[in-house]
Amino acid sequence: MTNLTRSFAHSISVFAARAVSAKRPSVATRALCAAQACALAVLLAAPAVAVASDAGVVIGWGRNDYGQLNTPSDVGGCIAIASGWQNTFAIKADGMVRAWGNNYAGQCDMPNDLGVCTQIVAPVADSYYGHTLALTANGTVRAWGYNGEGQCNVPSDLGACRQIAAGGTS
Repeated sequence: MTNLTRSFAHSISVFAARAVSAKRPSVATRALCAAQACALAVLLAAPAVAVASDAGVVIGWGRNDYGQLNTPSDVGGCIAIASGWQNTFAIKADGMVRAWGNNYAGQCDMPNDLGVCTQIVAPVADSYYGHTLALTANGTVRAWGYNGEGQCNVPSDLGACRQIAAGGTS
């Protein structure tokens, strides 16, 4: 087991133990992640945790009141994941985004012309009125969902980007 894998498997336990109302993952879950060398991503989406392994398998545990941990059967081979407060997003190997969970503010309704994406962000701090951002393969930033503070109004002169990050509204 590499240091990265060992560190990553430990992080899963630490994140889960600190999540509000989240239970510590079982020994079997931690072993599964370690065996699959979970090095792609781990996200704390209070009070749930989602993991994508090197094999692109999405595994979640914790609170599941809106189905945010029920990974759809057509999601596999994921290259990136993001978790909002009550929803989860995955970018599949073909670059298409898939979303599930709470869609109260349209944060799971991807634009029809979204296209191939390389990164997805769903701020946990945005809670129930969520918004989502994606970075497309050509560097365009796209946003959708709750827009009460203008967080989905991407500047028209932004130009191509290499990475995105997002905060929440309060």
